[in-house]
Amino acid sequence: PPRRRHLLTYARPVDEGDLSYERCAAEFAAETARLGAAVTALEPDALVPTCPEWTVRDLVGHVGAGHRWSAGIVEDRLAAPPPLMRADPPADQDAWPGWLRDGADRLAAAVRAAGSEAPVWTWRAPHNAGFWLRKMLHDEVVHRADVELAAGMPFAVAGDVATDGISDFLDTVAALSRSDAEDPIFTGLTALGATLHLHGTDGEPDSEWLVEATPEGVTWRHGHAKADVAVRGPAPDLLLVMNRRLPPSAVEVIGDRDLLARWLDHSRF
Repeated sequence: PPRRRHLLTYARPVDEGDLSYERCAAEFAAETARLGAAVTALEPDALVPTCPEWTVRDLVGHVGAGHRWSAGIVEDRLAAPPPLMRADPPADQDAWPGWLRDGADRLAAAVRAAGSEAPVWTWRAPHNAGFWLRKMLHDEVVHRADVELAAGMPFAVAGDVATDGISDFLDTVAALSRSDAEDPIFTGLTALGATLHLHGTDGEPDSEWLVEATPEGVTWRHGHAKADVAVRGPAPDLLLVMNRRLPPSAVEVIGDRDLLARWLDHSRF
């Protein structure tokens, strides 16, 4: 399940995403079905190269535990983080799709019942129930990519979901790069003192991001501007590169390639 526990304030409003609740809920259900299909294509104990310490079974347990842990937060309207939990998938691999679906349905139902704006504990803003549906959606997209890359399967995701996923990822980096964060795992980025321009080339709205590493932490905004390094490509490829699932060679890199390599090295998690 999610390991980071933060309650932070921001110098700028956090990006709350461009996906409506209905779109987010629909894609979450679809992503869970896609992941369920993908995880049955590999042996349960096969290693996942992009998560080198995990087997396929470990990945399924991680995703399913995240569904159930976050659902409990919303169901009980918690104002503080509950203990992290472990959830083991069924021994029968054929039961994994249904087990994943049960957890995802529980979270979606909890958010629907509470209302997406209901205040609950989250480790970064916005501190509402809808945060968990969006966060679990984007985490699941990346973990589906882990499985499909391991299986040699083609990976595809809707452009608007990938674009929103990049914004969500950058909000995570902004939160965890601050020196006053409870768990500042990305503070190494602050020493870069540089700018990155990410440019999605598939025509989605808000598909450009200007990212700046400052001594106080990483900040970002939508927009087009010159930067020390520019990274261009379809949003799904950008999403996987920034999450370290694809190499930078999968996209077009203009400018300081070494800077991008250092950024990726300091954004491990």
